[in-house]
Amino acid sequence: MTYSGFDHLHKVNIGDETNLVAFTGGAQHPVATNQEDYYNHFNTFDLISLDSGGYVPITPLHPKSRYKQGKAFNFIRPMFQVNEDKIHFVFATDTLFHTHDLSKAENGLTVEGIPFDDFILNPGYPFRGSEDYDTPKPRKGVVESYFRVDEKDLILYRSGLSLEATPPRETVSRKEWDEINARLNPLKFLVREAKGIYSEVGLCPTNFTPTYVDGKNRLWARQHVELLDQEPEFYTIYQAALVPQ
Repeated sequence: MTYSGFDHLHKVNIGDETNLVAFTGGAQHPVATNQEDYYNHFNTFDLISLDSGGYVPITPLHPKSRYKQGKAFNFIRPMFQVNEDKIHFVFATDTLFHTHDLSKAENGLTVEGIPFDDFILNPGYPFRGSEDYDTPKPRKGVVESYFRVDEKDLILYRSGLSLEATPPRETVSRKEWDEINARLNPLKFLVREAKGIYSEVGLCPTNFTPTYVDGKNRLWARQHVELLDQEPEFYTIYQAALVPQ
């Protein structure tokens, strides 16, 4: 399975062998996501050998993961980057920062809490059940992007909105609702400076959003052309950098 616009293959060097780390949509285990066994056998990534073409499921859920706390979730999606033999990643709906050191046969997966200012979590639903889509709920927090740049980790996220702060959809137009959501639930950022050390929470610029780190460790961003009064003749691509304040 592949995803349009999602960079799901990253090269990794383990010893003298070059492999690919892949996210292919969840556990390589034939059981539904509302079953406890799915989470007990969950593998976040697959390690693909470029020599043989075979793969090995890797990176189980950490015991501290919220996905190992007795509830079911419909889709668990990581944002990740690989540097040498380490995978750095965060899940879209979790508050842990993960590092998987592939050079270690055991205890290679470590986690630490991300100090979000606020983050409304999806509580999940009971095993063997199904998610309730009919009852009004808070707008959940979500990590939208993750980038590793110059040995630092940039995390872009939205905190979510409480039910009380969310306007009823039927009372406003779609455009008005999107504008209210953007104002009340803005895109924020945190920078992980080192293990356990994070910047203060900041608001992301409104005119561009980081989208990609290239092979030369350069951070690129896209222009928000939807904010312009008319379609531009040329699109602006930004090269961004993390600058201490």
